[in-house]
Amino acid sequence: MLFTVCLVVILFFCLLLQQSRKPSGLLGRGMMTIWNRVYQPMVNWGLAEADLGTPQKVLDIGVGNGLSTTYLSQLFPNAECLGIDYAPEAIKVALKRTHGNLDFQVADVTMLPFKAGEFELLTAFQTHFHWSDVTKGIAECHRVLASRGQFVIACEKNKVAFYLKDQVDHSQARAFFESIGFIDVVIKERGSWIVYYGQKK
Repeated sequence: MLFTVCLVVILFFCLLLQQSRKPSGLLGRGMMTIWNRVYQPMVNWGLAEADLGTPQKVLDIGVGNGLSTTYLSQLFPNAECLGIDYAPEAIKVALKRTHGNLDFQVADVTMLPFKAGEFELLTAFQTHFHWSDVTKGIAECHRVLASRGQFVIACEKNKVAFYLKDQVDHSQARAFFESIGFIDVVIKERGSWIVYYGQKK
């Protein structure tokens, strides 16, 4: 009996992990709704902690149902805001939010379908630890950012500790971003959250 209970718990955990990486179906849509409501305060805090200027084009990566990108479009009403996710189900839901300066599309962060230097601001909330290749993803972020373009990446600290053990120490994380080519890398924490800022030369 105990074995069966443990097996069910493990299988359920694996299912939730799979849905967190690539949501699909009714469970995925429900989880996206919960996640975005829970993590929106982190989005607000992360964006408020830096002077992001007045970007003309903003790219939000791993958007789930698009709540963070919607907030960005309100924060920067004169900017073109694009949200991407590699889960078609997520974008299907997010597209319902499309209006004016806000749009969404399916895309993989490790192979961004954008020209070099296209965006002045790039954001990723509660997602980069799930990327199939974090180094390649961050390199792609660097490629599509304009000169002096900025990035904001925020998530829960325990996700970094679990998935990105070599970046738990701030000096190691800073060195990682600098190795890609970013400068002025700043790391801040608040409670269970961590945010990374930097810019392209």
